[in-house]
Amino acid sequence: MRPTRALVHREHLLSNLAAVRARIPAGTAVCPAVKADAYGHGAVRVARWLADAGVDAFGVATVEEGLELRRAGIVLPVLLLGTLQEDEVSDAVGAGLDLFVWTRAAVAALERAARGGPTVRVHLKVDTGMGRVGCRPVEAEDVADAIVHALPLELAGVCTHLAASDGPGPVTVDQQLDLFDQALGALKGRGWTPRFVHAANSGGVVSWPRSHFNLVRPGIVLYGYPPPGPGSEDFVPVLELISRVGYVKTVPAGTALSYGSRYVTDRATDVATIPLGYADGYRRAFTNRAPVLIGGRLFRVSGTVCMDQFLVDLGPDSGVKAGDPVVLFGPPQAGREAQPPTAAGLADLAGTISYEILCGVSARVPRLDA
Repeated sequence: MRPTRALVHREHLLSNLAAVRARIPAGTAVCPAVKADAYGHGAVRVARWLADAGVDAFGVATVEEGLELRRAGIVLPVLLLGTLQEDEVSDAVGAGLDLFVWTRAAVAALERAARGGPTVRVHLKVDTGMGRVGCRPVEAEDVADAIVHALPLELAGVCTHLAASDGPGPVTVDQQLDLFDQALGALKGRGWTPRFVHAANSGGVVSWPRSHFNLVRPGIVLYGYPPPGPGSEDFVPVLELISRVGYVKTVPAGTALSYGSRYVTDRATDVATIPLGYADGYRRAFTNRAPVLIGGRLFRVSGTVCMDQFLVDLGPDSGVKAGDPVVLFGPPQAGREAQPPTAAGLADLAGTISYEILCGVSARVPRLDA
């Protein structure tokens, strides 16, 4: 097997789940987000582990992601968090997915597709400031009215999404929750009490108890990357991207390395070839910047990251040899002075966020249980 692989640490995932549960009231349902292949960790693997740990539902972004879980034997509720096209409705209904709706037209389309079949659970999505999808708070009562009078639809939930739960923004969390409370009050006034009320994403779980209601939707915190703040040390990275040194050679001073000669050695030195690159999700933005843990020591990417390989200037007489272990990012290593990079640290170098680093690990990198 190719030495480049992604190790998924089950014990870290379950530890992060415990840290989530410690922050929410007892009895609050937990709906982990496993969209985007569980943020690059492997949706089926992660869902099975979390189902065994007693979570209540899963969140996906596409019908295909929901079908993948169903084919794998996942029977818990699966919430389709994204939009639904008309030609996807029958598959979504057939798979028993919980569907988000926010217009009367969508309710009517679901009613037509589901007529004569089993109950379809729907969640009314209210846009309180994210600006993507959802009805306006003042429209919530009208759309809910359409749902409760459409057979065989069930108003199973009412939800919103927090736009700035992990940092400041022009629309605050409290402002969003005030608007959400108004929508909930209108429904309550009509005697409609959905089973689930939910707003909290990862930032909400960690920092905004007011947003917890009776279901939370943790995402990135489960994979070990919480928003900064008190308690962030309770979460541990789950994914570890590793490889092995492919080749080591000694070169003289003045040797140019990789495409564009963007790195030139300033002394005679050892150079390692590492067999992964941007086709694996290890970004060109790491050129001459990213730290790499090789054989328990930290070095730095030297020269342009290629599609399938990159180079590291090891220094003279490094002692590094082909086959030595390489860690590109991952959880802390107990008892080691030199620690591997994290996805968050690499994201800072690339001007992005940890989500993109995790999701960017490509499908040609096998995911294995750690």
